[in-house]
Amino acid sequence: MKPRILIILTIILLLQTTLSFSRTVVFPFKVNSSENRAHQWLGRGMSLYLSYGLRVNQIDTFSDNEGRGLLKGLNIKFPYNVSKASIIRAARLMRAERLVWGEITTIPGQEDEILSIRTFLIDLRNLNQKYLPVIKEKTTNLFSIKKKILKDLLIYLAGTDSTPEIPELKFDPRTYEIFIKGLLIDDYDKKIEFLEKVRTELSKDPEMLLFELARVYFLKNDYISAKRILDEIDPESHFRGEKLFLSGVIDYLSNDIDEALSNFSNVLDYGDCKHEALNNLALIYALSNDYTEAMDSIKRSVRLGMMAESFFNAVNISTLLKDREAAWNFLMEGLLQYPSDEDLIALFFNILEQSNHSKMIKPAFLKFLPEFSPVQETRKIYFKLINPFVFSELKYDMEFPNGNGESIFIKEREDESIDEIEKKLISNPFLPENHSKLASIFFKEGKLEQALIHGHAALYLLRNPANFLAILKILKKQGKRDKLKEMLIEALKYFPDNEKIRNFPLNN
Repeated sequence: MKPRILIILTIILLLQTTLSFSRTVVFPFKVNSSENRAHQWLGRGMSLYLSYGLRVNQIDTFSDNEGRGLLKGLNIKFPYNVSKASIIRAARLMRAERLVWGEITTIPGQEDEILSIRTFLIDLRNLNQKYLPVIKEKTTNLFSIKKKILKDLLIYLAGTDSTPEIPELKFDPRTYEIFIKGLLIDDYDKKIEFLEKVRTELSKDPEMLLFELARVYFLKNDYISAKRILDEIDPESHFRGEKLFLSGVIDYLSNDIDEALSNFSNVLDYGDCKHEALNNLALIYALSNDYTEAMDSIKRSVRLGMMAESFFNAVNISTLLKDREAAWNFLMEGLLQYPSDEDLIALFFNILEQSNHSKMIKPAFLKFLPEFSPVQETRKIYFKLINPFVFSELKYDMEFPNGNGESIFIKEREDESIDEIEKKLISNPFLPENHSKLASIFFKEGKLEQALIHGHAALYLLRNPANFLAILKILKKQGKRDKLKEMLIEALKYFPDNEKIRNFPLNN
């Protein structure tokens, strides 16, 4: 096994700045709780339309279900009366790079109430924001307000040279309001009853309504009804990607593997959910023992989406291919992105058990993972299906690996204290340079056992001459001559031409 963390870090930075899409999330607009409760639905109605409109215009955007699913998990509930700081934090948890959000207030008028809507476009990568022009119009002009905001957004996101496509929802204002209120119902049976009632009032079913109905039937495990409604969605509609993806999930869970393979493959022809579809294709290929195709698909999934589930599957597929180096590299890359993902951490400790210095290294990580208890048992290899349309299957970390999403190559201060370094290790215990720093500080303070623990941890994560030399110095200071000889032999095995290692003195 040859961990090459510096190469991995470089790859991650390149992926984040060149290969990955600038993914956008739209959250329900804030509607103050003091406002007329009849208007509370407007926050979700706005975000649903904007996220749909951005996707229609080929802007890589999280689905409305994904956004609401995260907010629900964070107990940010209707009517979304939250601070901008909380919304920014939620967007970072999704690893979005751009956030669209806003605030809605109502101004009483002589005849009709006036809506005042402020919209923000926040660049989470560069930590700046743009304010779109404030719109003040009558509540009865809701759809024209939505279209105006969408056009303004597309000017910033797609450029002025593009011709925006403004989708028609096939709702009138009254049925759209009823539809949105139906989305806010948590009870599946009541939600279905509500949405079916909306259908009876429309001459033509909007694809948005059909997909939501199919999704709820899916959540009730009524796959037959879900598939029946999905079949009603026009194959040329803007919901064709969602239709194919959810159909593929149903096919897979119904053990119709060939049809699932076909549906997930067809998703790749459209802009939405490509990395999720590639992950699921890799899963199907792996379970069919076609590991070469599985590896090709999972590599593409990781490159496009960098999701925790894809990294997990990539490690397992590499293991089945007996490519230990690839498995390790995928694991390290995944842990740098998702340092609190329990399944990736479990993989790490499972591999760590095979190390000759396992007992020495473990404390350096467990100290910063107080809630994690490694299980010593034979690991069963399995894979993770991704379904972005089901809240319960979404998993997010609580923070970015480095706390604020800035480049991991920011120059560190040389005089950092133990407390400062340990705070960074709490955020991500898998960055080797921080273990190296602790080993150096403990060595200078004469705390040699602690220095040795973190020295071994750094070497385990990044095998390089500097980390070998650090351990050699600690062992020499401890007077552990036999251990020193063993470590020197191991260091020379990997770096036989390194002069400092070759000339390292065994005697004082």
